[in-house]
Formats: sequence, C-alpha cells, structure tokens
Amino acid sequence: MNTKSIIKFLLIGIVIAAMLLLGTTSAQLKEYASDDKSVIMSIDNIGIDGKNKVKTKTEYRGYNDAKTIYSVLYITEVNQEKLNVYAQNEKELNTTTKIKISNNATKAELNGEKIEIENINGNKYAVINETLKYTNTTGELEPSTNKDVEYINFSNVIKEETEYGEYYGQKNQKLKIYTTETSYEEYYVENKIRIQSVNEPYNYHMRYVNKYGKEYSYGGMGGGDWIDKMYLEYEPWGELSGIYWIPKNSSLKDVYLELTINVKQGDTIEIKDVGTLYYAGMKKEKSWDEMNNQYEEIYYIYKNSLDKVKNYDEPKCFTAKTKSGYDLIRYIYQNYTLDENSYEEEVTGDINTGTTNGKMNMLFSGNGNAKFESIEISKTDTLYKKIENGLKEANDLNWENVVSIWAYDLYVTEGEYEGPLNITFNVGKDANGKEYVVGHLKHGVELEYFTGIVKDGKITITVDELSPFVIGVKEDYLLGDVDENGKIDAQDAVMILKYVAHNIELDEKQLLAANTTKDEDGTVDAQDAVQILKLVAHNINEF
Repeated sequence: MNTKSIIKFLLIGIVIAAMLLLGTTSAQLKEYASDDKSVIMSIDNIGIDGKNKVKTKTEYRGYNDAKTIYSVLYITEVNQEKLNVYAQNEKELNTTTKIKISNNATKAELNGEKIEIENINGNKYAVINETLKYTNTTGELEPSTNKDVEYINFSNVIKEETEYGEYYGQKNQKLKIYTTETSYEEYYVENKIRIQSVNEPYNYHMRYVNKYGKEYSYGGMGGGDWIDKMYLEYEPWGELSGIYWIPKNSSLKDVYLELTINVKQGDTIEIKDVGTLYYAGMKKEKSWDEMNNQYEEIYYIYKNSLDKVKNYDEPKCFTAKTKSGYDLIRYIYQNYTLDENSYEEEVTGDINTGTTNGKMNMLFSGNGNAKFESIEISKTDTLYKKIENGLKEANDLNWENVVSIWAYDLYVTEGEYEGPLNITFNVGKDANGKEYVVGHLKHGVELEYFTGIVKDGKITITVDELSPFVIGVKEDYLLGDVDENGKIDAQDAVMILKYVAHNIELDEKQLLAANTTKDEDGTVDAQDAVQILKLVAHNINEF
C-alpha cells in the first residue's frame, strides 16, 4: 500500500471514529417536549429512565405584573436502587429549555443577557441554558428506618442558610422577548425537574369526627421543645400536628379517629400507640397538583371509635403500602382533648337531594343541608367481601338465591346532617314484589342489615351514619337450568361451554344456575357442564 493510500485509509478511519463519537454524544442527550410543543427540555442521559412528561403553564405567580412560564419535566417510575445512588452523588444538572415565542421576535434576553433564538419546524424558540440545583429528597429526611428516596427535585433556586435551617428561594429568571429594539414582552421563567421512584409518595390526613362524619373543632398547632426540634429536623409538611377539641360529655363510642389516605391498605392499618383503624370506605377528594391546581382522586378511609383505640402519649406512626407494593412510614403528632367548654352545634334544615351512579339513582332525605355522592364498590373489594360474608353468616337471614347485587360507598361532599337519614335505592320495577336485603357496614366495623319487599322499584332504609352498602334482590332459579326453560338438559351444558369459550355472556341469574359444582366464589367452568351431563345421563341424582 503506498503512502497516499495509507493516508486516505487513516482519514476514512478518523471520519468514521468521529461520526461514532458524535453519534454516541447525541445519543446521550434526552429531549422531552410538552404536548403542545410550547416547551422543549433537554438533559443529559442520567441513566435512570422511566416514564417522561413535560408539563407547562403560564400564569401570574406574584412577580410584579409579568406572567411566569412554569415548566416541570417529570421522570417517574425509575429504578429505586439507581435513584438512591443518583440522589447521593448528583447535586446539580445542566439543562436546556426551549420556550416557544412569537415568530415576530427579533431577539431574546435572560436577566439582561442576550440568548439564542432557534427555529424549529417553522417556530421560534428562546433557548435557555442553565444549571438546576439539587434541592431536596424526602426518603432520607423522614424519621423512619426507610432510606429509599421517593423523589428528588432539581430547580433554579437559591439555597439560603437561616437560623431556622436551610431555605430555598426562587431565582428570578427574567425573560424578555423583543419584537423591535424597544418593544418587548416580559416573563419570569421557573424550570424544574422531578425524578420520582416507582414507590410513589402519597397524601393523607387525620381528623376526629362524630358518627355523622362531622369534624370536631381544631385547636391549632402543637408546641414545645420536642415538637420544635422535630419541625427543624424533618420537613414540616410531612407532619400533622395539633389538638382537636371534643365535648367532654361525648360518648367515645360515637367519636372516631379517621385516617384518609390515597393508597389502599387492605382491611386495617395498625398505628403505633393508637391501635387498629379499619377500612371503612372510599370517597373522591380534590387534591392539589402543582401543574393542574386541583384534580380528583380516590381516597380510602380508615377509622375506629376512640373507646377502641389505645393511648396517645407518643407520636403516632403508621405504615402505608403504595400502589406498587412498597411500604412507606409516616409519623403524625395529632391529639385530642375532652373540653368542658365546647359543644356540638345543632344541625338544622331538611335534606332532599339525590345522586346517580351508573345503574342506580339514590335519594337522600333527613335533617341537615348535606349533599351526597357515591362510588361503586367492586365485588373484589375488601368491603364488599366483608359485608357479603357477614350476611351469609347471619343466623336469621337466608342469603340463598340473592342476585342483582349492587355495592356503593356513600359520603357527604358538602354540608352536614344529623340524626336518621333516609336512603332510597332505585333498583328498577323489574324487581317489584321480590325480597331484598341491604347490608350496611357501620364505620367499617359493625354490620347491620335490612330486609323487605321491593315496591315501585325502590328500596328505602333508615340509618344514622354513612359507610358502605351492599344491596341484593332475591331471584328464583333452578340450579342447572342455564337457559331458563324450566328443565335441565344437554343444552344447558352447551351454554356453559360457550360461556367458558367466551362465545356468549350469561347474566347474574344464569351464572348462579350454572354453578352446579357450588363453588363458593361463584366460578363457572367446564366442570359445571360435566355435572349437568352426568345428571342428564343419570350418573348422579342431584348436584
């Protein structure tokens, strides 16, 4: 090979190597855009990828008369171990944020210094390069043995030291977009990156209520050296503190400690130095979201009456299981006192309101001004199983042939009520003349039930408190007669096999008739068809 050929070969090799290096570098850059492409954020590949989303909004946030362009890049459901390592080693993150601006823009300035304007797909973007600071973690700050980090934030903030501890103040990023040399629009810019593990954080609150769900008077924050020290050592928003004033003449049996939490636990939560709180229902509640202001979320309620719980001498601790199966620990310092000077105000007025949930309309009437909502309960839910099992085990109640099951959590959305509450369930005129049973789990603990005959398609019961309800209507059916023609033959077995093969659907009454093996969970499979064929062939005399 001559000298020219060697040089040419080396040049080709260098070009290829450069291309590979450039390709590697560009592959390390991660770019994310909001749905409307108004903001594009880029960061280095941090090696803990999860689900990614950029959320942005423009609003007035208290900085003079200028609007703030507020953007957050969420990286969620990342590997926990990688997040733990990353949180310990990384303290800042270089980012590029591109903000869509007017196509008439001639120049852009950030804090008085000129910045680049880039054209992307026919739109102009102001390009902001900045270093976001690592502002906080939560897992290692909580008073628990759990050191896994829930999330970390990178923000354009200034960290300040005060006599009360560290304080994070917002760094004002002033963006000016010029359309002429003297005409411009002015904004403030806040950018943030939130990296969150698969073990998501959750919201909760605890309060003391009477049997109607009315909250007792709250007496303000607690105090003392121990609490002050706790507030300095741990994030104050992670603690709940204070005193509830409960009338001294109240029966503790009718006063409830109520925990509301947005991740489901199961049947109970054990709280240190308090005792057992029982799963007592669900409700929708508005929560705050930094990008969407408010959104509705399902919350789960746990409670028990004060005569059943233990002492309150120590801070309360409870463990909550997240949707991903991870256990989180929370401490709560919140207490009550029996107060001679406090009393419950009388609730006046007449309730006459209704709500509709899917299949059923419900009407409420009684004393007060409450408005109600309902959430349908799944048959796999702990509450449903608890009520159903309780009804099956009741000595004076025949649960056999109960079908057309509905289950609902009923709760107050605003206002309040007191005394007897009449609830009418509209189950439809097809149920007229049939026997019904309504199971009611009072505060998730005590079961009561009501029976009667459906009239005008309605079932009406009277209770003095809300919590889960299961409504059932009894139907007559012949076990094995799936096609409901009054006899048992091979055609019934064929229908079961078609159902198992997902070729047809069976209604609730037909499913009960098809369960010839009498499985307690109501499962219908090919073995039920075999039982019918055995009966038809006279190999068995009954199911």
